[in-house]
Amino acid sequence: MVNLNLRFFHLNRKEETTYLVIWLFIFFVPLALMYFQVSHGRSSTFDAWLDVKMSWMDLLVYWGIFLLHNLFLAPLFVYHKKRLTYLLGVVLLLVPFEIYQFSTPPFHDREHREHFRQERGHNPSHDGMPSPFEKSDKNNHAERPLDQKGERPHPHDHDGRLGRPGKKNGRPPFGRPPFGLLSRDIIPTAVVLLILALNLGVKNSVRSLADRRKLEELEKQNLENQIAYLKYQINPHFFMNTLNNIHALVDIDPEKAKKTIVILSKMMRYLLYDGDRHFIPLRKEIESISHYVSLMKIRFSDDVKISLELPSVPPQAEVPPVLFTTFLENAFKHGISLRQPSFISISLEVDEENIVFHCRNSKNNISQSSIEESGVGIANARRRLELLYGNNFTLELQNETDTYSVRLVIPILHPSEP
Repeated sequence: MVNLNLRFFHLNRKEETTYLVIWLFIFFVPLALMYFQVSHGRSSTFDAWLDVKMSWMDLLVYWGIFLLHNLFLAPLFVYHKKRLTYLLGVVLLLVPFEIYQFSTPPFHDREHREHFRQERGHNPSHDGMPSPFEKSDKNNHAERPLDQKGERPHPHDHDGRLGRPGKKNGRPPFGRPPFGLLSRDIIPTAVVLLILALNLGVKNSVRSLADRRKLEELEKQNLENQIAYLKYQINPHFFMNTLNNIHALVDIDPEKAKKTIVILSKMMRYLLYDGDRHFIPLRKEIESISHYVSLMKIRFSDDVKISLELPSVPPQAEVPPVLFTTFLENAFKHGISLRQPSFISISLEVDEENIVFHCRNSKNNISQSSIEESGVGIANARRRLELLYGNNFTLELQNETDTYSVRLVIPILHPSEP
């Protein structure tokens, strides 16, 4: 699990580095254009720096929207599948942007650009280069007829009343209609939507890559679990003792021997054909638990109290195969003593959201090697649970003086869920 977390962390680092490089390049483009224009005499230094500054101001707005979307909104859609909340967040993000677009006149508007110059007391002729708007403004202004007050209207004034040059009520005049009513005002909104879409695409790609690596890790772990299960967890002595018990029952109780052979064949079929799957129906896992306990009961006398409580009609849910076998084998191996009364209590309950497995057994005289072997089995089971459920499970182990208990809670996975 730690390895998976480190891989996902590296993927996130790559994603963040990609965003950083892209935005640094975008912010560098105005500087490159400024150098090109000044070096080729197409613009004065003041005009070029003015372009860079205003471009950066616009880019900062886009960058801020990107950060809000990347940190707060995109995870809602990609990781939590809260599409309605995401759409509401996008709307709340776009409304202030549209208000900003309406209340901020475009810098490339002649009127706003000249107003910006006047506020700083700059004369373009000081740079040895006339304003690119100066000649056209004069010509256009001279050609227009006088209005009722004996003044000539401004180029952007279609009715002679609005759009006067300079300030209006201490502020530069507005130059954009609300919410993109003209084609030029739709472009910034389209750019924002493109940024959001690209951000979602990158995050989805990163998550798909992380899921693919996690699946590969699960398949590898599943194979290792199968090998470890066949070598260590399903002890060959278990099958040997079961066959010996069946051999003894052939003469004593032939009918019981036949039933035992059927149970053993069903368990072997389950291990061979369902053990390599990621998830199986809960019904099959419950049958496997019942078969395992039935075979173990044959080996022990009535002095060993074995209780088993399983749901008679399990719901339509899926669990990993042989998930509970490690805990069952641990209980039967270390919980039964032939010298003193022993007990094993096994129960499996299902509610609306969780599957609760509980196993409690007495403790016999356990050697140190058996304790270490049992600890390895429990550690492997815990790692498998982490790979399958992440942090969405509970495994409680209570090692008391005379008893040992295991309580496992896992969420219900329906067949339609991944």
